[in-house]
Amino acid sequence: DGDARLGGRDWDRRVADCAAEVFTNAHGFDPRESPAIDLDILENAEQAKIRLSKLRESKIAVDAEGQREIVTLTRDAFEGLTHDLVSQTEMTLRLTVEAAGLKISDIDEVMLVGGATRMKSVHTLFHRLFGFAPSRLVNPDEAVALGAAIYGTMRQIQQIDAGESIAPPPVKPELLDRFRKLRVHMINTHTLGIQALLASGKTGVVPLIARHSEIPLRSERSFEINRPGQRVVRISIMEGESPFPEACMELGTCFIENLPDNLPEGTEIEVQFEYDEDSRLRVWASLPESGHHIAAVIERSSGFSAEQLQTACQRVKAIVVE
Repeated sequence: DGDARLGGRDWDRRVADCAAEVFTNAHGFDPRESPAIDLDILENAEQAKIRLSKLRESKIAVDAEGQREIVTLTRDAFEGLTHDLVSQTEMTLRLTVEAAGLKISDIDEVMLVGGATRMKSVHTLFHRLFGFAPSRLVNPDEAVALGAAIYGTMRQIQQIDAGESIAPPPVKPELLDRFRKLRVHMINTHTLGIQALLASGKTGVVPLIARHSEIPLRSERSFEINRPGQRVVRISIMEGESPFPEACMELGTCFIENLPDNLPEGTEIEVQFEYDEDSRLRVWASLPESGHHIAAVIERSSGFSAEQLQTACQRVKAIVVE
């Protein structure tokens, strides 16, 4: 799962650590012990990384407690520092292609997304694997925003076609049919399941929705009460590929409470997951014999507070797209 979170910040961290260690050796103390200074070094490292996409060398200034060290980093040294990160990228890429049921030789075109793909080592990796250079039709820095704009327009048109009263998308009328013909296939990136007591007597994660399943979808599974007279059933919703709960992430917890007295061991519990295009997971759980049931909605956090989200929405509404 660590590889799944691999990104440009990992390269920045390597450069920042290299510069900080040079400073430490020269001045006898580690500037990273100050969070503010460490952040400043990290930002300088990011700029150095960007410059190295065009230049053969770049300089990083490290300032702490009145001391300064200028660290020169060549592109060769940078690629040496981050060689294992490129290897992780290659492994993730190969696994992604394999999971799609394809071979590297089946790929006709590669589009790069994100500013970190401008690094020479990434271009070299893709050229070595695929035998051709990545497409330059879309600016890597704008690819995600462009995709979001296209998807947003598609959803807007779908809502209008369904009879909903919303403002039409700001695109030329003659282009609307092109948007109507576009199709998006969405998949969940991680397995979703619940924590349960296995036949072995150990607690494990039982999957209900496998990773790479196309969404929206619905899945259900039956479980059993594991001890007689149980009055409360705890449903822990888990995300991850491991059968071990400690290696997965708990998305939420639901409880079926106030169950009838003297329920026998083995009483059936039905659990149903429904996963939609907005990454909203609806969970239903019920005991058919008693009629008890619960329903819950698990939503992924955007990383913004409610106030930040409202401010961002207002800012976006003020943007005019031509």
